[in-house]
Amino acid sequence: MLNQRLKLLRQEKKITQEQLAEIIGVERSSIGKYESPNKPVVPSSDIIVRLAEYFNVSVDYLLGREEKPSEKMDDLSNKIIEMFSHLDEEKQRTALEYLEFLASRDNQDK
Repeated sequence: MLNQRLKLLRQEKKITQEQLAEIIGVERSSIGKYESPNKPVVPSSDIIVRLAEYFNVSVDYLLGREEKPSEKMDDLSNKIIEMFSHLDEEKQRTALEYLEFLASRDNQDK
């Protein structure tokens, strides 16, 4: 499962095995072994974590334990949630209305 998902994610990013190897700090041949359809090599847990972080997916998705590639939240999303949680209910409603307004404008621009 990891071999198929790794190859799919890499192709979606339009990067080569060599580029991915350089990004995560392994040999190009290692990426080929991880993606091998016949006898794939399972990378170490450290490498799996690096791959998940690079592709912004969970380790569980890479390992086939989740069907959808749930994206990890980035720092900006975490900051927004943190700030939102400190607002009173009325200000949360106002903030939500404003976000909905911005999203609708963004959709109109597309």
